[in-house]
Amino acid sequence: MKKLYFVIFILLTTLFLFYGCVENIENSSAVNNSENATSAVSNNNEHETSAVNNDENAVSTASNNNENSEKVSSAAENSDVEDSFFNIFDDDDEWQLRLVNAENPIDDYTPEVVNFTLFAREGCLIDVRIKKPLEKLLRAAKKDDVELLVYSGYRSFDRQVEVFNNNVQRLINNGLYEEDATNETKKTIAIPGTSEHQYGLAVDLVNHDFAVTNPSGVLEESFENTKAAKWLMKNAPKYGFILRYPKNKTHITNIDYEPWHYRYVGVKHAKKITESGVTLEEYR
Repeated sequence: MKKLYFVIFILLTTLFLFYGCVENIENSSAVNNSENATSAVSNNNEHETSAVNNDENAVSTASNNNENSEKVSSAAENSDVEDSFFNIFDDDDEWQLRLVNAENPIDDYTPEVVNFTLFAREGCLIDVRIKKPLEKLLRAAKKDDVELLVYSGYRSFDRQVEVFNNNVQRLINNGLYEEDATNETKKTIAIPGTSEHQYGLAVDLVNHDFAVTNPSGVLEESFENTKAAKWLMKNAPKYGFILRYPKNKTHITNIDYEPWHYRYVGVKHAKKITESGVTLEEYR
């Protein structure tokens, strides 16, 4: 009987130990699974955090790019504003704005000219492209009771030689040496091949009375005091003409002040040039 009890005791002890080991194994497995889950969650969180950081960096980069783009755009706009006033021209503007002077000669250039008869001296020629705007200017002046006269228009190279030499001779007759007479002439009459009159877009405008009192053809600065000169200063740009050789700009144009000499550049440019107080040399 005692042996039977002993055997039962041994069996129960063995079973108890067996179930204890199984429970420990299960608990250990559960703990490991929990740790793995926690690790997975942690890794996921790290990935999410990294993704968020990447998104934030991307947003920050995009924002910076946008800001830089805006700055570049703004700088470009400011640059356009600064440059457009003086230096940006359409191809169609080139003939209107061509610079003709001692540094930019036209040599034997000959434009397509037309005989101009409206309020003009006999035989007056001009570039056919300025015929209509010049007619509008003259009619507008007439409407305002200002009688303008186109005293001179297009001159060929040979005609410019004649005008230049005649003035040199006139000054020699007045007592100047030939060299001095030539240098003095250059101040008011362009050397042949460098004259705007040869280009066909320039006209000398005076009033009828002034032309009558100056039969020699010598135009004088006193013309600026006439009603005609004052009207031209105010209204010529409306029709595309500028005072080509303004007062106090001789150091730029190398031509003395000529209140009668007007050059066609187109209405848009004429208004800008006049309002800004610059010469064609400065505007170009």
